[in-house]
Amino acid sequence: MSKDLSIVKDNFEQLLTWLDPDRDIAGQKYEVIRTRLIRVFELRGCFKAEELTDETINRVTAKIHRIVSTYKGDPVSYFLGVARNVSHEFYRQPQQIELSKAIAETEPAKSNKEDGYYRCLQQCLKKLTTEQRDFILAYYAFHDTEKVETRRAIAEKMNISVSAMHLKAFRIREKLENCCNKCVKKGEIF
Repeated sequence: MSKDLSIVKDNFEQLLTWLDPDRDIAGQKYEVIRTRLIRVFELRGCFKAEELTDETINRVTAKIHRIVSTYKGDPVSYFLGVARNVSHEFYRQPQQIELSKAIAETEPAKSNKEDGYYRCLQQCLKKLTTEQRDFILAYYAFHDTEKVETRRAIAEKMNISVSAMHLKAFRIREKLENCCNKCVKKGEIF
């Protein structure tokens, strides 16, 4: 076994021991933490939730010797703190998955009329800047409770207030609606 692999294995063993001395309980806690981290990243609008969860766990595991001797408190809280930092880093980088590509690859609506409106929307989305397109698609990517967290994360990423973000979305949506209405009136959908 190579030295690096044995260090990683030792660190992971120590991580499990930190979670609970009983190996079975530690394994269960690990799975609960992993599932919770994935959910946290998804709620923050991170589209690579599982990868970011793995990165969070790897960072904690790499520093486990120091953590065990200095950290007092619930391990879950520590993981969530590291996850917060990882998500901030994620939002400082350009999105690696363009939502516009994901939307463009989805199937259009069933009827010809709806299919036409869909095509108009696609054309109008292409007229936006990449920044505007990615923003508006991310803004409307989730529904219900997820959208609140996602929109809060988007505003944080953009370093603007939530109300400023809503105003920006309104203006882009208005631009899209005008473009779609012109497209429909011209008969470009049929």
